[in-house]
Amino acid sequence: MNPYSTYGKLAPSQGAREQEALAFRLASRRLTEARDRTERNLALNINHEMWSIVFRELNGPSCLLPDILKGDCIKLAYWSITYSTKAVLSDLPLNPLVDINNAVAEGLEAPGIAPPSLARNASQVGVAACA
Repeated sequence: MNPYSTYGKLAPSQGAREQEALAFRLASRRLTEARDRTERNLALNINHEMWSIVFRELNGPSCLLPDILKGDCIKLAYWSITYSTKAVLSDLPLNPLVDINNAVAEGLEAPGIAPPSLARNASQVGVAACA
């Protein structure tokens, strides 16, 4: 399942945070279930694109995160983008990407106080951003 094709087709009762968490979970599933080089590269491409969206949103004027948290998220996005690219070119293990995606999803799914969503333009690209 492609996280891009799922976003925006979820139940109206689901909020942006739930959709964002689902996108990260689906990207992780693609990485975990890749059985050959073609599926692996497709999963890495999806992961790269998703984190590129996060990176753009974090650097955009609509990002409302505090500067310290924003900086940490930018570093995480940059690392994920870079690692995804390196993994296409070599046989790096995919579990670090899966672990990060799942940790972000868990954070988005956690109840309580949370930073505002950055996914203002997510419907244009099909995946929500890190919040």
